[in-house]
Amino acid sequence: MARGLLLGDWVVLAAYLGGLAVYGYFFKRFIKSTEDYFIAGRVMPWWIVGFSLAAIALDAGDQQVPAGLSYNFGLAGLFLFVPSCVAGSFLLSMYIIPSLWRQGVITNASWLERRYNLAMRQWGAWLQMLQRTVVMSSAITGMAFLFQHVVGTEFWEGVLLAVAISGFMTIMGGMFAVSASEIYTMILGIFFGWTTLSLVISSIGWDAFWAKVWPEVRFVTFGRDIVAGLPNWLSLLGFFLICLPYGIINQEYVSKSLSASSEWQSRLGLMIPNVPLWIAWVMPFSIIGVIGRYVYPPGSFTGPADQVLFFFIRDVLPVGLIGFAVAAFVAASADIGGTADTVSSLWTIDVYRRFIKKGAPESHYVKVGRITTGIVLILPVLWIPLLRSFPFVAGLYIALTGALIGVIVIPYIVGPLTTFFSRNSAIIGCLAGAVIYGLPISVILPRVAPDVIKALPAWMTHSWYIPFWTFSITIVAMVIVSLVENRIKGRIPAEELKDVVITKPTVIKATAMNNIIAHRAMRANLIGGVKL
Repeated sequence: MARGLLLGDWVVLAAYLGGLAVYGYFFKRFIKSTEDYFIAGRVMPWWIVGFSLAAIALDAGDQQVPAGLSYNFGLAGLFLFVPSCVAGSFLLSMYIIPSLWRQGVITNASWLERRYNLAMRQWGAWLQMLQRTVVMSSAITGMAFLFQHVVGTEFWEGVLLAVAISGFMTIMGGMFAVSASEIYTMILGIFFGWTTLSLVISSIGWDAFWAKVWPEVRFVTFGRDIVAGLPNWLSLLGFFLICLPYGIINQEYVSKSLSASSEWQSRLGLMIPNVPLWIAWVMPFSIIGVIGRYVYPPGSFTGPADQVLFFFIRDVLPVGLIGFAVAAFVAASADIGGTADTVSSLWTIDVYRRFIKKGAPESHYVKVGRITTGIVLILPVLWIPLLRSFPFVAGLYIALTGALIGVIVIPYIVGPLTTFFSRNSAIIGCLAGAVIYGLPISVILPRVAPDVIKALPAWMTHSWYIPFWTFSITIVAMVIVSLVENRIKGRIPAEELKDVVITKPTVIKATAMNNIIAHRAMRANLIGGVKL
């Protein structure tokens, strides 16, 4: 039963919400162009970029996921997130972001047209919009569960609250407001995670924790098979492939990286403090999930396992900290708006400006971006009924990424490395991976011929194993198409791929970097905090 917020809780929450509204309106005055709105005018220092990147994974949905996974599979919530974060950030930092930087693009889908063709740009843009709205749906659902279990609202009332809270600041302040606010988001989130963990352990007693819970906190093996009959290491590798695209094809990751004041600062922010903050954030929620299996055993509640985090907030946290916990989740909901902003950038830059209205003033595209951001905040609500049918909130994301969307990561990884891959190889490879295997196995056959799926082994059909097949088919198809196309047309001329294919990213010298910072700061009217 929901406990509700007491006076001390409401004071903490009201203070945060009031500051959020003022914050978003303050940054509105700096928005002059699509660069300003979508990538913060390229003025952010590396440490703000790093905090903001780490905060992408701190929304209300993602705080649930490590707890839910660890509830089901031991400490999987930690081991399934961190390696993919490190690998994705490393690949982006080494050569993908430098290639995007040197092309001067705002969206990663725009880069796909320069490296491959227009069809690949549209494929990438639309599938990213699909994926990111699903991610927003997970975050909104997490917020709704929080309000339902802690505050006492109905689930759909919580959905409306989550959308309203995250929307105002983003629509007004764009990526300026989102990136700067997420410094506080990350600090609040880490403090909330470790504080909650200590209170949860105290509530069951340290003796009980060491005797009954700690045996399930396994750092090498897990207490049960992740996928029945298959080795856990192989299941973990499959899930790693599902999570890897999150930090590479994710336009929000790219937007925040490109918000830095230079290529070098983008690369630095991707690794420091992004990766250490990821680890500091995910560990307490993972351990809470393991404890949840002991306190709230399977069968004691209905719905996704990752609701267990909210049961602890409701049952364990004292007055004042309940309001703080809600404020921490509300702070994390800023990333709902950040995701809406990046979906808006894909629509505005890659669809609207590319096809519908070319050559309009920048102010027009900023207006379209703001309107689209507001619309995008509503669209994820349509995913919620389907999302709630999965055993945990991230289930729909996992299914879509493995079957359809994750294959886009292959063109991003191989494209900047060599001129070998031809113009048409990416779109044909992605369609082959998704259409030949992913969609039939994950979407079509389970609905039209479920007996066929049941007869196939789990290593062919389980959502954690689908990426082995879709990724392999994509890269093989890309190689075959490139061999044929290169033989007929020859390789793409090197001059056409200048600064698109990068094998040795350069480091910008300090003097040049300082000039860039000063120039960008003047453009954004940020020097001295006053308008120039």
